[in-house]
Amino acid sequence: MKKKKNPVTMINDILFSIEKEVTWVLFLAMLILLVIQVVCRYVLNMPLAWSEEICRLLYIAVSFIGAAIATRERSHISINILPAIVNGITHHDEKKTNRILMGCDVIMSVICIVFWGWLTVILTNYTITVKNLNTLTPAIQFPQYIVYVACVVSGALIVIHYLLNMIEMFINKESMKPVEDADLAEAADGKEAAH
Repeated sequence: MKKKKNPVTMINDILFSIEKEVTWVLFLAMLILLVIQVVCRYVLNMPLAWSEEICRLLYIAVSFIGAAIATRERSHISINILPAIVNGITHHDEKKTNRILMGCDVIMSVICIVFWGWLTVILTNYTITVKNLNTLTPAIQFPQYIVYVACVVSGALIVIHYLLNMIEMFINKESMKPVEDADLAEAADGKEAAH
């Protein structure tokens, strides 16, 4: 029987699901536009200037929203030598190791929350400035500030995920662990069994 999820995990998972769906839709749109561009350029000899620009905008959005997804999954690049060092120092005492690692996770999360919060504020101010300038993209004449909105939204989502991940850590009384390949395989097996 599955253990009941706490509200924080549920909120984090709902945000995560929405982000994944939006990312897939944007990625699929980008892929379709790229195929159309290749066919038009090399088969029909009629390149489309606007498709390249839209693909670039979609790529930016997918990259930034993907960063928020990686934050939720705790799958950003990290150096994981610390658990081995702490384990050796505590002589494999699981409780002590977990407490020390939780402290390190809190410090890392607070630093990331402050950094991404600060960056989001700066990006928000920049986006407002670009909006006030009424600049447009060259090919499709699309408002330039929309490009930066994806960055602002992503920064806010990253802050929210770090905060929710940290709260989950305290609720579970366990240090944050990245989603491992084995966990992903288990989740996939669980989904297949459910269908």
